[in-house]
Amino acid sequence: MKTLKLFYGPRVDKRSLLTGAVALSALALSRCATSSTSSPTTAIQQAATDITTTSTALQAALTPATLTSLGLSASTTSQISGLVSTLTSDATSIASAVNAATTPASTTLSEVSSAITAIANTVLPFVPGGSVIEMAVDAAVALLPTFLAAFGLAGAPYQMPTAKPKAGAPTEFNADSARVFLKGLANG
Repeated sequence: MKTLKLFYGPRVDKRSLLTGAVALSALALSRCATSSTSSPTTAIQQAATDITTTSTALQAALTPATLTSLGLSASTTSQISGLVSTLTSDATSIASAVNAATTPASTTLSEVSSAITAIANTVLPFVPGGSVIEMAVDAAVALLPTFLAAFGLAGAPYQMPTAKPKAGAPTEFNADSARVFLKGLANG
């Protein structure tokens, strides 16, 4: 079998080079296929699934014991637990409305946005970048614009979180990577 010398590095046989190129092409094509435009109904169903998964993941990451270990006061821990409970209740209401083919109440959608923003602004200053808590919160924040857009609230004047982790860089998520991370966290 013939080999090629690439620059000053190791010798690579043509078959390995071709196999790598084919695999890279397949990966690129699969990424294009998953980013196709979906129907409004599918986007709304995905948004309902996203918020349910987000609430479950935040419940797993933001337990009272974990929040207390971060040095948060009992009242702040209680406030965050209440926000997570509100988020869970709203996720159930949204899923029920979507399953019944009705539009969720705008107050419910607003509560979701407010809860995620308040959680982020309260928790992020206490956690380092790259921690599970920071990643869970940043993933929830990353899904927020997609969630709002699915329900026609893309231009709504909702406040996005401004807090950053206490150390290190925040984790950057796009909607797809946020879904994968939150689903993994929600499923334990």
